[in-house]
Amino acid sequence: MPFLRNTWYCAGWSQHVTRTPIARLILGRPVMLFRKTDGDVAAMDDACAHRFAPLHKGELDGDVITCPYHGLAYDSRGVCILNPHGDGRIPPRTQVRAYPVHELQGAVWIWPGDPALANPALIVDLDIVNNDPSRMLTGHLEMPIDYRIILDNLLDLTHTSYVHRGTFSTGGKTRDAKFESSGDYVRATYIDHDVETPPSQKPFFDEPRGDYHTYIDWHAPGILHNAIMMTRTNEDRMAGSVMKSGHIITPATEGSSHYFWYSTRNRRVEDPEIDERLRTIINRAFTQEDEPMMEACQAYMGGHGDLYELKAISLPSDEAALRVRRIMERLIAGEQQQGAKIA
Repeated sequence: MPFLRNTWYCAGWSQHVTRTPIARLILGRPVMLFRKTDGDVAAMDDACAHRFAPLHKGELDGDVITCPYHGLAYDSRGVCILNPHGDGRIPPRTQVRAYPVHELQGAVWIWPGDPALANPALIVDLDIVNNDPSRMLTGHLEMPIDYRIILDNLLDLTHTSYVHRGTFSTGGKTRDAKFESSGDYVRATYIDHDVETPPSQKPFFDEPRGDYHTYIDWHAPGILHNAIMMTRTNEDRMAGSVMKSGHIITPATEGSSHYFWYSTRNRRVEDPEIDERLRTIINRAFTQEDEPMMEACQAYMGGHGDLYELKAISLPSDEAALRVRRIMERLIAGEQQQGAKIA
């Protein structure tokens, strides 16, 4: 399955990239990350050029990683600088690919396409409350799900009434929905009028009923902003409790994905009890509610996410997800036609 290459993908949260190298599968390739002595992040292929041993299991000395299998040493550019065998001659092409990498708003982003096109200005803003990354709750899940199926799930919020009963579902029957798209951007906006305050909002909104505003927008290839606002009936959506969260989907392989999430809020911001409660609710929603359903669907789809080949029917609520699929297909096809350099 082709992936979009000339774009930024999240590889991890900054706080998790340290002097201890870690490995991540990204677009089917094993990538190693570590923090250099100057504080910047290095990202390079994890497989040694000799016998493909995992470099992240080797020893990091300064900014040089030594292969744990035969001792070849690579600098942070991926260039082999030491062959401890024979006369020490380093064979031609003894290097691994290094990737452009940039940190922004607490996330580490890598560019798997043509390095000459890696402009940090193209990284999508995370749209967080008060633009304060220090207040973000963050998490990382690895899901055995095709990234397209995850995007479908996130962009159709009508599934919350069935999959997320008791957490994010309002049980509302008077929902207004609007879909917008422009270029490489899609947004779905919903309002549930005069509904009971759902459990996830009760710590922040002390009225028993109100209007439940939600929106989710998508930026290529897999950055989604999700906001939940609970207000008194007919009140401006920013006047009540506001939670701005996000989902960043990075394909790991053809049938698995990294799911990076974050959550920010405007009320009870410094309450650690609320932090833990939210973390529990979010992880439960993703791992015990969304993931089992998506995995079951993927199994019945023959292990892939191509809806067109399977001739799946569509509902009005699928509009945003279908627009995203069409945009991604257009971007990938355009990249292939241009003969883009890929990883």
